[in-house]
Amino acid sequence: MRITPVVSLGLSVVLGIAAVFIGRGWLVGSSDTEAPPAQVAQVELVEVLVARTDLEMGEIVDASTVKVAEWPSSHLPKGVLKSTSDLARLFDGEAFANGLIIAGEPILQAKLSVEPPRLMLSAGIEPGRRAVSIRVTDITGVSGFVLPGDRVDINLLQTEERLEKQVRVDRLDAAPTIHPVLSNVLVLGVDQAFSQTMEGAAPSRAMTFEVTPEQARILAAAGRLGELTLALIGQEEAELAPAEAVVETKPVVTAPVRRTYTPRRTTRPVSRSSAKIRIIHGASEQEVDTPVAPKETS
Repeated sequence: MRITPVVSLGLSVVLGIAAVFIGRGWLVGSSDTEAPPAQVAQVELVEVLVARTDLEMGEIVDASTVKVAEWPSSHLPKGVLKSTSDLARLFDGEAFANGLIIAGEPILQAKLSVEPPRLMLSAGIEPGRRAVSIRVTDITGVSGFVLPGDRVDINLLQTEERLEKQVRVDRLDAAPTIHPVLSNVLVLGVDQAFSQTMEGAAPSRAMTFEVTPEQARILAAAGRLGELTLALIGQEEAELAPAEAVVETKPVVTAPVRRTYTPRRTTRPVSRSSAKIRIIHGASEQEVDTPVAPKETS
């Protein structure tokens, strides 16, 4: 019997047992020297007033529409109300929302007013300016993408049908024409509706612009001559362009060529004649030539 395989097997068993004990010792030692868990930083919280539900512009903000919630003191908004006593002290217990306040949003003093807010367009018009509205469609109004604060160019489009109604002729030789009316005009408001059930906005039916008194008269006259179309100006170009709206040209009506046929009237030749009349006055006698009515000849 050979001794070498027996020695190798015994040595392998000894080494395996030694490896098990060494690994166990290492695991026990590492668990004893493990670092303690890091402590969580404590955040200081304070009580503030927040909205119970969504509050639209003009809705009443009182103790029934707000509640107290905890808020991190390091991220406390400026002017936030901390209790209903602040609401009573600043607004006699009842205020009105100046804008949309979302549920859970802190109640800020800047978003409240003593009286209901009035949506007056005249408050946003610059001195020396006027607000003028025109009718638009989904095509002429850039498919509802024009919003308040944008700037647009206003053009006048005249078609053959429109010109025909103006001049009342049977035949037209003029092609549809378009004329620039105003450029870089500020949009004050749009007749537009939004809904959570639809994507985007519904096309506007009317838009209101801020113009000078002279431009208001030009725009009103242009609306009677044809269809007004809008061209939306890009934001970068609108910022570089002057804020003053520039009158490109006054609306011009391209009158079509009027072609009418007037038949000539033919008259028959007439003969003109006179007659001699003798006038007797007492002892005197006088003979004169007197024209007679013309007589048509066949």
